[in-house]
Amino acid sequence: MDAKPNPSSGNGLENVSYHAVTRYLQRIAGVMAKGVYIDPCAEAIAHCRAAGLTLEQVRSLIWIPEVASAAKAGFLSLRTREFTVFLSDTGIVTTITEPKRKARPVPGKIKLLTEPERKRHNARLNRRRKGQPFKTGEH
Repeated sequence: MDAKPNPSSGNGLENVSYHAVTRYLQRIAGVMAKGVYIDPCAEAIAHCRAAGLTLEQVRSLIWIPEVASAAKAGFLSLRTREFTVFLSDTGIVTTITEPKRKARPVPGKIKLLTEPERKRHNARLNRRRKGQPFKTGEH
């Protein structure tokens, strides 16, 4: 591990692992460095160069106040608007993933139901309105 297990030390940037830097650049920034790397430090630096950033700049993009607070409080993961961060039990950022978003229907689009779907839907709404339970053979 490349960081000291102390989330409250200094500015906290050292608490972002090389692996997390690499994953941030790959998954969030969409930057891929060419080559095969054995050393995680060399891989992170190569990705930073491909993005035109320094290691400290990328770490500062990850170590935002919300992540620092979560690490200090002992959380193991945190979902932000841009990414989901996973922390070790010592407060070190270990990896980054894309945020999970629910698929929402496109505004202005209406789902057209087939005749059987429409009948089932209307029957369900009528049962709810009347307060009647589902029939036993119906799903």
